[in-house]
Amino acid sequence: MTDKAMLGPARARARSRKPGAAASKAAARESSTDAFLIRVLERRLGAPLDVATTRCKGLAAELQGAVAVADRLMQRIQKGANRNGLKRWRVDVRDYAKATLKAEALAVELEKQVGRTTGVVKALDDLSLNTETSQTEVASLIPVFAEFLRDGLPEGATLSVDTSLPCVVDVPRSVVIGMLSNAIDIALYNMIEAQSPGRIYLRASVMDTTTVVVEVADDGAPAAALLQATPSNPSFFDSRAARIRHLRKRARRAGGEMTVQSNAEGNILCLYLPLADRTVGSAQSVTPSQARPRRRQRVGPRDTR
Repeated sequence: MTDKAMLGPARARARSRKPGAAASKAAARESSTDAFLIRVLERRLGAPLDVATTRCKGLAAELQGAVAVADRLMQRIQKGANRNGLKRWRVDVRDYAKATLKAEALAVELEKQVGRTTGVVKALDDLSLNTETSQTEVASLIPVFAEFLRDGLPEGATLSVDTSLPCVVDVPRSVVIGMLSNAIDIALYNMIEAQSPGRIYLRASVMDTTTVVVEVADDGAPAAALLQATPSNPSFFDSRAARIRHLRKRARRAGGEMTVQSNAEGNILCLYLPLADRTVGSAQSVTPSQARPRRRQRVGPRDTR
């Protein structure tokens, strides 16, 4: 599966639509966490999910048939051959050797396919630990998330990680994973747009006593202007613009904010997330009178748009 095969169809569909609210909503749906993670899974498996499943079933059935043929031939060979049946016996020996080699080759291929699937399942298990908790340790999550993505990135793309412990946020793990997925998805589209080498950099750090910032940097086409575009601007309906607005909404719903800074070198997308109370004490000395209340305003830069 090529890079364009992974991302190209979505871009082609977005360009074929007329500008309008429907296009914006459709692009936002395409940027959903599930769609992005499924694309990563399919790249890791080397095929669409349904094809990979069918391939495993087909290999298992073919292996079972080859083993059955080899067993029947072995039974005939073990009976020996009389003078008149020597030629047939030799043919059975030859066919048995072929059936055995075929069964061995199928077993190796099935083992590889199952191994890839097992690796993906384990990665998903690691990623989905404690998804229902109300707080997330972002610094430890990001390396796990990056490892899950690494084999599923487009060919030639690189992903670097820099985190400092602890970075616990008052956001459920499943929501953080969703926002990280959206941010990486946006970075990939930026790189495809610019036909860049494909470098992504993930960093998480404690910004102050109320905020953790997660930075997602890429060397793709500038995207900051897309976030500021209004409906009167044609770029407002660009699929990248819809994805960026969708992620900003998710960040705000989580009590945070999202910004994008761009220049000729690429983009830095920042997710500002509320720092959990238990991190404040370890990140910086805070007196009880300075401690922030449980119900608070959104953290991060103020932007009314």
